[in-house]
Amino acid sequence: MVGTTDKSKSFVPFGLLLSKHETHEDFSFLFKAVKDLSKEIYNCDFNKRVVCWSHVERHIKDNLKGVQKDTKQRIKNDLVAIQCSTIHEHFETVWKLFSDKWFDPSPKESLSHQQLLINEFLNYFSDNWLGQYTCSWYEEYARGIPSTDNALESTNNVIKEEATQRELLPINEFLRICGKIT
Repeated sequence: MVGTTDKSKSFVPFGLLLSKHETHEDFSFLFKAVKDLSKEIYNCDFNKRVVCWSHVERHIKDNLKGVQKDTKQRIKNDLVAIQCSTIHEHFETVWKLFSDKWFDPSPKESLSHQQLLINEFLNYFSDNWLGQYTCSWYEEYARGIPSTDNALESTNNVIKEEATQRELLPINEFLRICGKIT
């Protein structure tokens, strides 16, 4: 299901993608279709995509495995503080300070196992969450827009758990159910 979240954090659906495997190509097709239609119908050529903070948080947790509990918590606390950045220049500055604080540029063979894990995490995070289309997880990026997609996730959960009981349904029955929910 594709839609938007309004300022009151309510999900407003405007499309549905039927996909068997939810691949990168499926989502690329969906987002391109939404972009093309917004240009055609509303003459709006948008290039802003907001990344859900809760998804970033899950990946932080998954990629800090093996790091000592107290260190892991301090890194997560620092990233939560960075996520609260309300001015783009502050975001860039606090990210640089964070990197300087945690990354050790020494040769790998001289680093402790913990520091190697931390450096690997920072490289992963930089590669995956600071790119042109993936650095939009901090507050200032889309001021006034919710920083999570919890409303969408909730609607998706209702469809899967309550409406279909996670069973594959014939397409006409599935569409009928989706129409009732939204």
